[in-house]
Amino acid sequence: LHETPHMWSYFVPGFLTASLMHEREHDIVDSFMSSFKDTPVPASRPDPPSPWWGGSAPMENYTTEQRGAVALALEFLRDHGEEPPIEYDWKRSDERMLERWQSASKETR
Repeated sequence: LHETPHMWSYFVPGFLTASLMHEREHDIVDSFMSSFKDTPVPASRPDPPSPWWGGSAPMENYTTEQRGAVALALEFLRDHGEEPPIEYDWKRSDERMLERWQSASKETR
């Protein structure tokens, strides 16, 4: 999150993919989740401008579908992340973050 907002927005899909696919890379999941959970979900825009990774706040230009994909990845991590190979300890703060993303993915555009 010390990078510019558009860089964070651009790399979130890659971080989510790495968190879910790379066996035994627990530090990827832990590092990503510790940074991501403190990031507020920005208010949605009726017509987010291009590019989708742009904006002055992280994930500001994400569409409803992109927000939904983030929520689905977090749901998968919650439901299956405590098992090998991910072995992530889902926390109460993660649940609150998931609720914010689920809400954001249901907003109408």
